[in-house]
Amino acid sequence: MSASEDEDLFRLTWGQFVLGYFGIMIGLVGLAALLARIWQVDGDRSIICLGGAMFLLASTGRPRYLYTIIRNTGWFALIWNRKAMRGLLAFLGLVLLGVGLLASTSSLH
Repeated sequence: MSASEDEDLFRLTWGQFVLGYFGIMIGLVGLAALLARIWQVDGDRSIICLGGAMFLLASTGRPRYLYTIIRNTGWFALIWNRKAMRGLLAFLGLVLLGVGLLASTSSLH
C-alpha cells in the first residue's frame, strides 16, 4: 500500500474496532426505532436511509474512525484502492438512499 493510499486510514485497536462497529449498528437501529416511535417513519425505510447516509458520510473519509471501521469490515477490506473504495461507498450510499426514499413500503418487506 502506498503512502497516499494509507494516509487516511486511522489506526484502531481490535477493541476500538469492535466497540465502534457495534456502536454503529446499535446507533443505527436505535435511531431508526426512535424515528418509528416519534414520527411514525417506517422502520425498514429508516434503516435503509440511515445506512445510505452512513455510507455517504464514510465515503468522505470523515470522521476517520467511521471510514476505517467500514473499510476494514467484510469484503470491503479486500479493496486496496482508496479512490475505488470511496467511490463504492458513495455509490452504495446513494443507492440505499434512493431505495429508502423512493421504493414503495410494501416492496421493502
